[in-house]
Amino acid sequence: MIPMGSSDPDKVVGESYAGVYLAATRDAAAAGLVETAFTGFVGPQEGDWVLAVATNARGTVAAGKRTIDTLARDLAADLGAVAIAVEVDRDKRLRLWAYESGERIGSFDSAPEDDEELAVGQIPLDEFGDPLPEAMLALGGSGAQSAAELVRVCVGPGAPDDEESDPAEDIEELLDEELTESESESDRLRSVLRLLTLPTWLIASTSLPKDVPGGPRAGQVLHLRAGRTGVAGLTLGALSERTRRKFKPDA
Repeated sequence: MIPMGSSDPDKVVGESYAGVYLAATRDAAAAGLVETAFTGFVGPQEGDWVLAVATNARGTVAAGKRTIDTLARDLAADLGAVAIAVEVDRDKRLRLWAYESGERIGSFDSAPEDDEELAVGQIPLDEFGDPLPEAMLALGGSGAQSAAELVRVCVGPGAPDDEESDPAEDIEELLDEELTESESESDRLRSVLRLLTLPTWLIASTSLPKDVPGGPRAGQVLHLRAGRTGVAGLTLGALSERTRRKFKPDA
C-alpha cells in the first residue's frame, strides 16, 4: 500500500531525524521551545502547524534531559495545544507520540522489540496469552489504537471527502503494514503525514541548516541552540553538547 517513488525530492534513505509538530502560532511555539532550551530548527507557520526539527535526532533535544517525546508532552501541556512527536531511526524504525494539552492520546512504534529499556517478560498478557491493549499502548500500540485520534486532531471531525476512503482506516493500515525490503520508514511516514495534512518536509530535514527540498528556505527557519540564537546560542549550544545524551551507537 505504501506508495514508492525514488524520484521524490524529499526521498531520504538511512537517515535519522526527529521533530515535533505543534498546533500553535509560530510565536507561541518558538517561545515554548526557547523556554525548554531546545536545540534545533523552527520552521515557518504552515496552516495550523509549526514543525520544529531536533538537531540530535536520537537523543536529548532540550533541557531537563528531554527526548523528542517528552518535549512534545511538555509543550502540549504548556501551550494547551496538540503536539505530535516523530522519530525515525536510520530509516529502520518509526515512532510517533501524540499529545493533547499534555495528555497522551496515541503512540506508535514500528519496532518495540528493539527498545533496550523493554524487559523481557514484563508485558502483561490476557487469558489467551496476548498483550493487554493498555500494555501495547505503552509500548507504542498498533495503528488501530492511534489512527482515529491522529485524524481527529489533524484533519478534524466529519465525513471524508471520498466516501470510499476513510483517513483513519488508511492510516491504520499504513501503520500496521509490514514493510518490504524495498520500502523504508520514510516512505511510510510520508504517506501518513500526507493523510494527516501535515508538512512532509521533516523527511528531508537532514539538509538543515540549508534549504530543505520540498520545504522551507534557509531564511525561513529559526535556528536555536539551547533555546538561544546568535553568539549566545553558539556558546550555550557548545556547553550543552557536553551534557546532552548523544546518538545511540549503531547496531
